[in-house]
Amino acid sequence: LPSITESSTDPEQHIIVYNPLAWNITTFINVTVTFPMATVYDELGQPVPAQIQRSAESISTYDLFIVVSLGGLQHKQYLIKFAKSPCKEPASCRATYPAKVVKFERQRVDPSKRTARRLLPILSECYKLMLDQDTNLLHSITDMEGKRTVQVTQDFGEYHANGDVHAGPISDNYIFSTNGPAMPAYKSVGMEIVPGRIVTEIRQYFYREYGDKDYAYAMYTRVPEGFKGKVMCHRIEQSYRVGPLPVNCEAVLRTSTELSNNRTIFTDNNGYQMLKRTYRPFTNNSVARNFYPMVRAALMEDSSSRLSFFSERAHGVSSQDQGQLEVMLHRRLWNNQEWNLGYNLTLNDTSVVCPVLWMVLGSPAATTSLNQREALLLQHRPVIMPIDRPQEVRRALEPQSRTPVTPVVLPQNLHLLTLSVPGWRYSTNHSQNLQDILRGKKGKAEPDFNRVLLRIMHLYEVGEDPVLSKPITINLKEVLQGLGDLTSVEERSLTGTWNISELQRWKWRTVQDAKSAGSSRALSVSQTPQLLQAVEGDPVLMTCSWKGMKTQQVRVEWSWTNSSNPKQIKVVQERLREDKLGQSTLHIRSVVQKDAGNYYCEVIVEIPSYQRGQGTGTSLTVKAKQEDVQVREGDGGSVGKAGGSSAEEALIHTLRCLPLLTLLIAVFYLFRSSPKAPAARRIVQEESGGEEEESHSLSPELQLEAAAPGDTEILEASIEEACPSSCPSVHSGSRNSASKQEEEEEDEVQTESPALLLQIAAPTDGPKTRIQDNCRPEEEVEEDEDEPQSADLLLEAA
Repeated sequence: LPSITESSTDPEQHIIVYNPLAWNITTFINVTVTFPMATVYDELGQPVPAQIQRSAESISTYDLFIVVSLGGLQHKQYLIKFAKSPCKEPASCRATYPAKVVKFERQRVDPSKRTARRLLPILSECYKLMLDQDTNLLHSITDMEGKRTVQVTQDFGEYHANGDVHAGPISDNYIFSTNGPAMPAYKSVGMEIVPGRIVTEIRQYFYREYGDKDYAYAMYTRVPEGFKGKVMCHRIEQSYRVGPLPVNCEAVLRTSTELSNNRTIFTDNNGYQMLKRTYRPFTNNSVARNFYPMVRAALMEDSSSRLSFFSERAHGVSSQDQGQLEVMLHRRLWNNQEWNLGYNLTLNDTSVVCPVLWMVLGSPAATTSLNQREALLLQHRPVIMPIDRPQEVRRALEPQSRTPVTPVVLPQNLHLLTLSVPGWRYSTNHSQNLQDILRGKKGKAEPDFNRVLLRIMHLYEVGEDPVLSKPITINLKEVLQGLGDLTSVEERSLTGTWNISELQRWKWRTVQDAKSAGSSRALSVSQTPQLLQAVEGDPVLMTCSWKGMKTQQVRVEWSWTNSSNPKQIKVVQERLREDKLGQSTLHIRSVVQKDAGNYYCEVIVEIPSYQRGQGTGTSLTVKAKQEDVQVREGDGGSVGKAGGSSAEEALIHTLRCLPLLTLLIAVFYLFRSSPKAPAARRIVQEESGGEEEESHSLSPELQLEAAAPGDTEILEASIEEACPSSCPSVHSGSRNSASKQEEEEEDEVQTESPALLLQIAAPTDGPKTRIQDNCRPEEEVEEDEDEPQSADLLLEAA
């Protein structure tokens, strides 16, 4: 306000207070004056509740708090009449309350000092604040509505940065790199309390040393009084005085509570939806990498309480410890990097900053409806405009006959973003305007006060609040009746340029799968087996499968934990593309006892939409390897001890090797045979003048590839040579000593010998392989000649 000298006769000041929001509000405003007493009147000449007290910043000024009630987009005029001396009798003060300052002794702050022995309460209808007179710091806050007390302590800390580029990382305008955690910026605290009828102010002064005369930091906490049922009762307003700082110092406000937030906070995304910020440890610069932008709001909570902060400017926030929230307030940095010095980017700021924060405590359900409105109420506080004395002098108690402007009021879940005059006679035909601009046609811009541009925003996300998140319908004719009669409404684009009916959005060429409808389903992850027992040296295989949505790229992480390591440790991570989706396996070739524990797979879908799911886990038990263990049979895990007959041991070994041997033979001849052969071919080696035939050996390394989906041909092949060394070959070796009659008998035996059929069928009728087993000793063939042929064995792989 303009200064009014004490020599003025009948000093007074007229002000206009404007509410920029489309809501009805009741709050207090602060006006700095140079008189010890003042009385405030409204437009009707009625006294307005006010409170005057000596200012904290100067001994020659006073703070005048005035209660104002304004409608949406409404302004009111107030008259302030000053007095040169404070009132002595309460009756002479009218509606203004003169508040007195109560000073407390400065206290040392030492971790070894006993605290909480002398607590001083500050009461309002919404909160009870307890101040510790042993430290002059805040001790706790009680929510009177929820009957929940939370221990809260607030102080200032400083991060110290490096200024030499040769000594390590530095901090500048674009980088925050600290040498360690924030250190306390004070050793003693002074306190003053100003109890009042409108607001009670708590003044705390933080000194670097106990004997310092000038404080380094100041915190002013204002608790509103006597406004039960009003929004302003639920807020605690705090303003800070920070600076000038030492070089390479970054100051933070640290709020420590008993909330179990697991170092997790929520911050707004550029003033809109709240994002979860979980503390993540890093190898380098973990402090700075856990700071997040706070444009409008930040909060931390547990199951029963939530502590929210709202700002009128952008800050950086972090939760470096359990139940703790840090807000970056000011920075002063200097370094010797040539590029920074050349462009003056060292941020050597010696200024004093005075940011403002609002603090709200309550249950998560109760504060959800307040968070969006409180943030906007702080950023769009009433505007105070001093005006000259009107030409027609009006007595203070003389009523005014002018009709007040009808307010513009929206529901509490809607926010009026824009209400303005376009500024010129803008044609609704945007194409015609573009042609005029291209032709160089110029015209004088004339405001059209009969047209306004209106933007309305819904504040709450879907599901954020059970009531306020619902869609709402409003009558624009009633809302804008204070501006005049509404004749027509045009819905336009967000920029206001295009009529929505003429708007043509850009169309992008996209590739949409026919089964994309399944991408919206939830991700389901299964893990097998749940229990797994093994002996040292055994191979172990675990499988993780997922379904429920169409994916294009996923990341699978396997983690392990046991009783001695309760924290999950990541062991394997792999990225899978579209052609390898649906399943991931963890294979341990040879387990040891230290591998025992619980294994979990986590599937993270990255494209097309982010989702994640975790398997139920696999419990692995590893037993020590014993010398007397010979055979593990079946799924039951029974153990056979040494001492059986040699015939039984040979039979057991044969049975165990037979499936593997058959599979190797099938794979080998699958690749060896022609893919176009429609029927079986028998390979018969004829004797040719005593020439020896070369024996065919199977490759020790085989690879099985899936058949093409469109290939429906059936491949068949006969295998003659897959015998172990103990089985005499029918066609290998020299045959000079064999007679022609023996050859005919052998051919006859081969034709009549039973065949083992292994058929691998793909789900899409892919290629099939028929394998005949002629690996039978000659003696066995003759004995089994009259026996019925063995049944075919069919194996289908989906």
